[in-house]
Amino acid sequence: MKRQILCWTITCLFTLLPHEGHKETIRGADEEPWKGKAFAIEKQTEENLLVNGSMEDGFYWLPPNHFIANGWERWWRGNLMHEYDDGHKYHSRDGEHSQRHHGWGPPTTGIFQKVSVSPCLRYQFSMYGLNSSGKTNTNHHARIGIDPLGRGLGIYISTLPTEIVWSPDQTFWRKWGQHTVQAETHHETITVITYISPENPDDYYDTYWDMGKLIVLPFPNDRLPAPNSWQASDLITNVTSTQSLDTLTVKWETTEPALSQIWYTVITPTRRSDPIGTLLFPSIYLPLVIHSRPETEAPTFTLATPPDLAYTTTHQASLRADLGRIVKFAILARRPVDNQCQTESSSVFQFKMVKPTPPPPTP
Repeated sequence: MKRQILCWTITCLFTLLPHEGHKETIRGADEEPWKGKAFAIEKQTEENLLVNGSMEDGFYWLPPNHFIANGWERWWRGNLMHEYDDGHKYHSRDGEHSQRHHGWGPPTTGIFQKVSVSPCLRYQFSMYGLNSSGKTNTNHHARIGIDPLGRGLGIYISTLPTEIVWSPDQTFWRKWGQHTVQAETHHETITVITYISPENPDDYYDTYWDMGKLIVLPFPNDRLPAPNSWQASDLITNVTSTQSLDTLTVKWETTEPALSQIWYTVITPTRRSDPIGTLLFPSIYLPLVIHSRPETEAPTFTLATPPDLAYTTTHQASLRADLGRIVKFAILARRPVDNQCQTESSSVFQFKMVKPTPPPPTP
């Protein structure tokens, strides 16, 4: 009898201990989310720029009887009015709430949010969606988009702006799936948009949106896009440099606020002997003085400083090179021009890293 009690006690204690590989779970994200099955929480480390992307921060009322997640606005196309509502916990991808659209007919509808951003950076917008309807596998043409010009939408609109960048159509039939789209912004605001347009005119539809996220993407290889021309731009002015041992600090200004970066390469000078055996460089590089020359073709730069993503008119970057070597570099600046983003270049500069001159002997 004592052995049975001891075995039962050990079994209970083992059951209460956390198991290896245990994951925190929440309800409502299976292929049939209304059954409330569990799924692993996904960790998000990047800064989310959306207001109430989780749909957990409340809803507000608009006539005739619409409930919109705080921070978001409604839009639809045409004269057919649709319902907006809180999806509640059994229809949420995460937490207790989601944004719901539902009604009869072939609506084209969604929600949108305008966000303050820096122009000429790349952003990624993602959102989980779930689609259902009375007839099996109705194509909702569900997608999400980014308007790089940061405009608002409205109700009873006839068309959507052609500049919107859309994700692929993906109908997630009675299961949660993630939509993702990327775009470069051209203004100080960006508009993120959800979109559905079911096919069947005589059907009932139901769509849920949850876990919206907007993040800044790094530039590929941490480089600004290359300029279309290497002609020196008037945007970049007042270039100066200072050498301290093996570090070259370059400062410059731009006539307008811009992103900026230096592309460069480090060259070992080719040396030759003169008739009496002294070593000469084919070009003369004065210490702490920059020499520039026009480029007839695109130069090759193997290195780059980290891009400065702050919009400002004063810039600075530091390059490293061994003493005696030549640094060849160009300054790039990127800014919005006529609803597009444009990278411009300075002249191509060359600088000889000289050894410091020892002080004269003390008399």
